[in-house]
Amino acid sequence: MEEPLIGAFRSSEARIPREAHCCSEALPGPHKASLPSHDSKDQTTASPANTLPIEDWLKEEPVHERRVALPPPQQPAPTAINVWSLLKDMVGKGELSRVATPVQFLEPLSELQQRCEDMEFCELLDQAAAVERCSLERLLLVTAFAVSAYSGVKRTCKPFNALLGETYELACPEKGFRFISEKVQHEPTTINRVLAEGRGWTFELEDELHTRFTGTAVELAPIVLLQVTFSDGDTYRWGKATTSINNVIMGRINLEHKGSWRLQGVHSGLTACMKFHASTMLSSKSKLHEVSGVVEKDGVAMKGVKLQGKWDRELHADLPDGSSRLLWGVNPPAADPSRYCMTPWVLRLNELTPQLAGRLPATDTRLRPDVRCLELGIYDQAAVHHKRMEQAQVARLASADSAVPHQPRWFERVPGPGKIGEEYIFRYRGGYWETRAAGAFVEMTLPELT
Repeated sequence: MEEPLIGAFRSSEARIPREAHCCSEALPGPHKASLPSHDSKDQTTASPANTLPIEDWLKEEPVHERRVALPPPQQPAPTAINVWSLLKDMVGKGELSRVATPVQFLEPLSELQQRCEDMEFCELLDQAAAVERCSLERLLLVTAFAVSAYSGVKRTCKPFNALLGETYELACPEKGFRFISEKVQHEPTTINRVLAEGRGWTFELEDELHTRFTGTAVELAPIVLLQVTFSDGDTYRWGKATTSINNVIMGRINLEHKGSWRLQGVHSGLTACMKFHASTMLSSKSKLHEVSGVVEKDGVAMKGVKLQGKWDRELHADLPDGSSRLLWGVNPPAADPSRYCMTPWVLRLNELTPQLAGRLPATDTRLRPDVRCLELGIYDQAAVHHKRMEQAQVARLASADSAVPHQPRWFERVPGPGKIGEEYIFRYRGGYWETRAAGAFVEMTLPELT
């Protein structure tokens, strides 16, 4: 007889093998709950209309009390694996994101949850929504928000690859926003799609992450389009820098962001031109993690406007009147950051709060047994589930009709060729929060989790 895993948090009855029961004992909840079937015929099931605007949702959504630490591990940390034995055949080749990664190198988050790290300082978007449309002030605040997204990305463990059709939500009324993400494509490249809504703004992200091993470092080079649109129609777009995890074979592992990117005001003619400065062997500690930038108006640098700071600490703006202003500063570190060196914001991303009981679709990352077991420190079962789920996804994709592309549940492909990083390939279909409010997630399933 099978036993339930974190069943109280699913929106209907769902079962997994008996071997997963070890992860359920530490999870609360008295009610049975369930996940949209990813058969193509089920993807056209109508969702409730988009009738729950953010303002009304904020009045109804209960505030969640968030944890400040991960649960204590139930097993000793696993024995280290020789990194070179895993990566030696990948030097200068291929796409590392498709390499099966042992759980020893993973952290208890999926890549969909990692995308939500960008939202830690969303109050900067609240401030930007309150100032004049197309103004320098708004551009500076959006730029600070874009830089702040890097501040927590100092960890060197890899997140779990999302399964095709996997979703993740974060309902965060205490910060005034809601977040939904979905892995919308696996072949020929993997694409994740994000939509977040706040007071007077909408944030979108679509990315295709490319990862390679150089022989001494792992480089993450995303092809990504990020966009904020304010309720007055003012829109800002930008990309991301390259991330390098250095000394993965020998020496002390460290992470840095490097390269240039531009944040463009689509309607204002204003552009922030930002640069993340790469460190060298001769760089002093005071020069590490530096970021700087200038602002252009219609392609010409504005006099007296400069941006400078450190991507893991703060960002200042020098203004035309000769003054200097702190745009953003990092939050204090966690008292117990765990063995994964998580910030207080990241610690909450995989939490199953009591308010979520019976409200999640079973496609939600929080219900993955491999991620849950790793968070609980049940390392052997995390490895078992991770291998089983990866093999199940390979089998599902191999049996799918190659002539019929996967149809995401909450996003839909935009007609036309499109080019990732320049225009959105997928757009929000609508209805997630309305379906959640109606308790209508019962038909949703993800085969790898059943």
